[in-house]
Amino acid sequence: MGYGARHTQAVLDCRVSLPAAWARDEPRRQAGHVPANGAYRTRHEPCRERLALGGAQGPPGWVTGAAALGRPTGVRQAVRERGAR
Repeated sequence: MGYGARHTQAVLDCRVSLPAAWARDEPRRQAGHVPANGAYRTRHEPCRERLALGGAQGPPGWVTGAAALGRPTGVRQAVRERGAR
């Protein structure tokens, strides 16, 4: 998640998402130093979490993302609840 203003921008939150196959592959997880609690989640779950935390990190504004992220209604609802466009 990032914040952008007229003359500046900042990264507010950055998290790694694992593909399902990688989350199940213990040797690959160990080689990549992935913590034991780093489980697979859909792309939409971290987005909703970031939106929930977003109000504490910066003022609401525009939310952008891949078109597929807006298909489930939960992500769109989280954007509306945050007061973002």
